[in-house]
Amino acid sequence: MAYLLGERSQPIAAYPHIPGANSRIAAHYGVTFGQAYQSTLAEGKLVLNSFHPALALTYLKDRLPNHQHYAIVTAIQSAFYQDGLSLSDISTYGKIAEQFSLDRQQVETDLAHVFQQDSSPEFIQARQLGVQTYPTLLLEKNGMFYDVRRQAMTVAELEMNLDQLLKDN
Repeated sequence: MAYLLGERSQPIAAYPHIPGANSRIAAHYGVTFGQAYQSTLAEGKLVLNSFHPALALTYLKDRLPNHQHYAIVTAIQSAFYQDGLSLSDISTYGKIAEQFSLDRQQVETDLAHVFQQDSSPEFIQARQLGVQTYPTLLLEKNGMFYDVRRQAMTVAELEMNLDQLLKDN
């Protein structure tokens, strides 16, 4: 999947393959998509945009210790795939911020400015690391980046890859 930017940033209804892809993902990985997300998908009006969540994630990660980075990514994904919330809506991140004991009002105020940016440092870094497909799961270890996903198709395979990378020098 490519970034959903510019002309690709369209209402979710413009991507008719998503319900089928979600069904395959659910069947293969055993994940569930929330009823609120299903309703948002059926409504078809939510505009998908990769830029705002990338900016918000960078902002939030800068305010959290490293050991909470996975949890913040999980919270953002849950806000979308479970709760059906827009990842372009600043209040979504305000709600998430509260889960991490961050000041909601400050986060929302800051993100109003952050969302005015025209580039994302993480997009640039991903491009420099050679990331071409999404989702991609990278592990930074001793200044090097490793593709955790590799050819994994199940959670067990992902965990095995991660365990191996953590054991290796």
